[in-house]
Amino acid sequence: MNANETLSQNDFVLDVDGIYRHKNVPEVRKAAIQLTNDAFKDQLIVDSLKTTMDLIQNKEHWKKPASILANNMPEAVKYAAAFIFYHGGVEISADNEGKRFGVFSKGYYHYCG
Repeated sequence: MNANETLSQNDFVLDVDGIYRHKNVPEVRKAAIQLTNDAFKDQLIVDSLKTTMDLIQNKEHWKKPASILANNMPEAVKYAAAFIFYHGGVEISADNEGKRFGVFSKGYYHYCG
């Protein structure tokens, strides 16, 4: 095993669902949850999450599953927070470098019933 392989293995951690993901994924989730919590105290954050959700939601109906690729961590946090706020949950994955993220919601009915 060379130094690059060791480095990349150290970049992965066991996530909340028992799957190894890039260590940036839990950081995105934590920041998105904080942003969602902050929205309950600040209408400007709610407005921002609404604007984001309007862009990323399933075009058939906002409660249906949807996904988007984020090019960086701040984008991923914003997308994840919008899904958490409107659907009640989110799934996040990252590339091997932890720089680009797949942000996916199974939909409102999956998380909220």
